[in-house]
Amino acid sequence: TRDAPALARALHSTLVASLGTSLGTVNPFTHAVFCTNVTYKDNGYRPDLVAVNSDQGKVAALEVQKELRDMWLQLDGATEVEVKGTIEEAVQWVRDVAEQDASEEVEVLVTGSVHLVGGFLEVLEGGEE
Repeated sequence: TRDAPALARALHSTLVASLGTSLGTVNPFTHAVFCTNVTYKDNGYRPDLVAVNSDQGKVAALEVQKELRDMWLQLDGATEVEVKGTIEEAVQWVRDVAEQDASEEVEVLVTGSVHLVGGFLEVLEGGEE
């Protein structure tokens, strides 16, 4: 079974252990966004990126994403955390964050299923035309 919170906790502890001293902080991220693997806000999933085992009710309620947000805030209350319903909205949020301070380089770490990462690449490359 998939355990998204366990993966997020392991990611956080690994990054704190490996980057904490070089970053000078125990907060590896300034921002975090959790989203579903729904590709587009208006048109839903790209057909080859549909996860057939997903409970659509839980996806629509953003249950996993809200659980991850709450867990991340317990691990690192200094991180600004958002929940978005689609990959497209998450990418736009990251772009908005980057525009707020154009003098800073923004680095993005994307983790999740192949459907989520594939959808991220699709949106990033300007799909849905």
